[in-house]
Amino acid sequence: LRVGRSQTLVQSLSITAQAIRAPLPPLPAPVTWSSGLAWMMKALPVETVTDLQAAAAYRGVADWLLFDARAPKDATRPGGLGRPFDWTLLKALDPGLPFMLSGGLEPGNVGQALSITRAPAVDVSSGVESVPGVKDPSRIRAFVHAVREADAAQATPKAASVRL
Repeated sequence: LRVGRSQTLVQSLSITAQAIRAPLPPLPAPVTWSSGLAWMMKALPVETVTDLQAAAAYRGVADWLLFDARAPKDATRPGGLGRPFDWTLLKALDPGLPFMLSGGLEPGNVGQALSITRAPAVDVSSGVESVPGVKDPSRIRAFVHAVREADAAQATPKAASVRL
């Protein structure tokens, strides 16, 4: 959807938040969304550190960023492909606004992803499916459990080492 068409849909459906995956050119000044959005999240595909340079252009435009694995050139959709990217690219990143981590997350790797990135939020889709398009309640529970464990581990201060 083009931004103008998207804003029309947002207004007609009373949507309060929107994630934009389509190309959205960085704007020269902060934007007030006339569509009535409470907040907007811009998805940025990531494959290399160079991809992260685009984040700065969305300060004042987006409220959140969504870092997702860049889809291969032959992909039929921009996300939901179950492919992670190199999370260490985000390790020291301060994009200047909150961000959500996406791309290949599943119960077995979300803890590691959170430990590396310190992302304040995660997005999951195919990582909790038993078959494409079918969410699995046990995988959802396992994912939530893994996120809570990672969150608790980050909140627990590490014991200081003492040398005598």
